[in-house]
Amino acid sequence: MDSFLSTEDLWGRVGVEFAERVLNARTLRQRIALVEEYLLAFLQRFRRDEARIDDAIQRMYYEYHALQEIIAKSEVSPRHFQRLIHEALGMSPKAFCRLARFQHTVRELLLRKETDYLGTAIDRGYYDQAHFIKDFKSFTQETPGTFLQKKNFMSHFYNTKLSFDMNVALQANKEGLFPKP
Repeated sequence: MDSFLSTEDLWGRVGVEFAERVLNARTLRQRIALVEEYLLAFLQRFRRDEARIDDAIQRMYYEYHALQEIIAKSEVSPRHFQRLIHEALGMSPKAFCRLARFQHTVRELLLRKETDYLGTAIDRGYYDQAHFIKDFKSFTQETPGTFLQKKNFMSHFYNTKLSFDMNVALQANKEGLFPKP
C-alpha cells in the first residue's frame, strides 16, 4: 500500500540531521542545494563498481525469459550471482525477472489500449490466463479485466506524448473548466 517513510526511517541519525538542515534553510535555493549535496554523498557512498552486475541487471530486465543464460554468462556461481543481485536490487533475480515480465506486459497492453490481454500475456512468457491473472493480482490487487479499462488507458505514465489541441482547450475554457486568474 502507499505509505511515506521519514528520513529517519530511511537513513537513521543522518536522516534526522538532513531533515533538520533542510527545514532550517532560509531559501528554496538553499534547500535544493542541501538535498543535492546529501543525495550525491549517498550516491558516492553506495556506488558499486560492478559493471558485470549492472549489465546482468539490464539483460534481466530486457531478456527476463533467459535467466539461466544470463547467470551462465555472469562468470560467477549461481549462488553468488543471486547474492549480488539481491544486494543490488533487494530482491532475487527470479523476482526481478517476474516483475520485468509483468511491467513489459502491462506497458504493452496500456500503450495498445488492449482489453483482450491473453495473446500479449502469452507472447510475453506467461503460460496461460491463470498464470497472468495470478501475477496481475499479486502486483496490483486487481484483476486484468478490472484494470484494463478505458479510463486507465489515458492516465498512465507510459503515455509518452501529450498532444495539445487548441480547439479542445478553447472549448474547455469556454465551459469554465479552467479556473479564472
